[in-house]
Amino acid sequence: MTSQLKLRAQNGDDIAVFSAVLQDAIFKVEDIHWNPTNKRLTAICNRYRWEAKKRWFKRHPERVRCAFHFSGVLKAERLGINAANGPEVLNLLALEAKSQGDESAEIVLTFSGNASIRLQVECIEAVLSDVSESWDALSEPKHELSE
Repeated sequence: MTSQLKLRAQNGDDIAVFSAVLQDAIFKVEDIHWNPTNKRLTAICNRYRWEAKKRWFKRHPERVRCAFHFSGVLKAERLGINAANGPEVLNLLALEAKSQGDESAEIVLTFSGNASIRLQVECIEAVLSDVSESWDALSEPKHELSE
């Protein structure tokens, strides 16, 4: 049995941890939902388990189902994502929190292919949790370094 990750974010440093944990997570557009009445954005994805990678012996790369939500979402805007085109798959590159001076913030989820989701939040309040056992991934994500 794999250990299941559970995290809470309440500031920009915590969002940086979310970003590291969720890098290379795979999403279906239909698995990302914003409920303006409840001011909540929820999502479920297949997360690459970077923390399980062992360099001193060969180990198969793993993925796990992971759910997270942001509370206090005042506005959610999709850029470069068209849900009307059917099931679109997104690869998360990073999350970033930009403080607005008071407790409010802008949180940006950046995906490959110039796609992103921008959230305006009352304050940073998010929860992330693995919701399944892990399985062997087909490959390990690789990123080319650009100068």
